[in-house]
Amino acid sequence: MDPGAGRTYTGEDVSSIHHAGSGDPMDWQTTIGGLAGSLAPQGIMVLKVCLAAGLGAALGLEREKHGKPAGLRTNMLIGGGSALLIILGKVIAASMVPELPAEALGVDPTRTIHAIIMGISFIGAGTILKSPGDQVVRNLTTAATLLFSAGAGMCVAMGLYLLAACVTGLGLAINTLARTGGRRS
Repeated sequence: MDPGAGRTYTGEDVSSIHHAGSGDPMDWQTTIGGLAGSLAPQGIMVLKVCLAAGLGAALGLEREKHGKPAGLRTNMLIGGGSALLIILGKVIAASMVPELPAEALGVDPTRTIHAIIMGISFIGAGTILKSPGDQVVRNLTTAATLLFSAGAGMCVAMGLYLLAACVTGLGLAINTLARTGGRRS
């Protein structure tokens, strides 16, 4: 079980990341202890980003194996980057709560998800090609796979590990098993 799964980081957690120790430069034991305590939440965050990048790698390997644009590295960066942005949104919101009431912040967690979807859609649009004389649009599946990588990354950031693994598996199944039934993109 992930100790950080479903955890909302409080302003105190965030503050401890920046202000570890007692502040007395001679009190090295307190400073070291404070740093160790503040690094634990960050370590969990790093692991989540790495897991999300790993799930993106699974989808990216399949795309790269078939010579499609947006392969291994792109899907890893999108999966990990999506997780990172969700985590940062949670940390930023938590760090502002002690200073401002939640009502004053107007915090809407779906804004971060919306921004990620828009950014990934822009990148996906760059992979889609249509030849001027040809009526075939290519690489739509690759663009959709980028959204799956982003979705898996967001799931990991929110502690939804089973959903993230299933989304990745579903994306792989769609891209490999369903390949025989339709046009290739």
